[in-house]
Amino acid sequence: MPDTANFSRLCREAVTEPSLRDGGINTYAEKQLHRVLKYCYEPDETRHEQKVGRYFADILRENEIVEIQTASLYPLKAKIAYYLSETPYQITVVHPVYTKRWIRWLDPEDGSVSAPRRSPKKENAVTAAADLVYLCDHLTNPRLRFRFPMLEVEDYRLLNGRSADRKHHSTRYERFPVALLDELTVECSAEYEALLPADLPACFTGAEFMRLTRIDSRRAYAALKVFCAVGLLFTEPGEGRARLYRRCV
Repeated sequence: MPDTANFSRLCREAVTEPSLRDGGINTYAEKQLHRVLKYCYEPDETRHEQKVGRYFADILRENEIVEIQTASLYPLKAKIAYYLSETPYQITVVHPVYTKRWIRWLDPEDGSVSAPRRSPKKENAVTAAADLVYLCDHLTNPRLRFRFPMLEVEDYRLLNGRSADRKHHSTRYERFPVALLDELTVECSAEYEALLPADLPACFTGAEFMRLTRIDSRRAYAALKVFCAVGLLFTEPGEGRARLYRRCV
């Protein structure tokens, strides 16, 4: 797990007055969360943004490429496939999980910022597993591993939505890291089991999995696809149209 004290220092440096200048709107070449994670996992700037074949790696060490992806992993699909097939490097994907969120509203008209409000949305190990669905073809490759930093974050959202309070369909302007709470690491196929719910029964349906994990159907079935891809679950016919998922012994 990265040094939490160092992570906190990087967070404090990221949230500065200049970052919200110009009436609260400022365009970043690199988002602050991505920048904090990059310096947390590799303080040496000479290893940042290094050319590897036709791509630039976020971090390049002697035997390892580190890619930091703070949103969907879909944009990494082709890049990871290229690294695994065309280079000899160990590939590490750093993908944060937002276990605690705060919302602050930023008015684009006067630059004012609201007090933080706790968001009901939060992620966990199962949602982390669901995010891996775009990389299913490579999950059992021994050269690919994942690090999931569990973060507390503040989301700054613009009051530019279509509803009367300007919040519905609003735009997220920036996501600032607040604290590093924990980290999950998956370095081999067997370690994917750490992403399974601890109280998962031996046999269950997709609907039962959704109720147990309290996540939406899209993410639930994505997670199930991932667990099947790494050999932790297999499917069999159930009653009617239902499909049963069974844990591999």
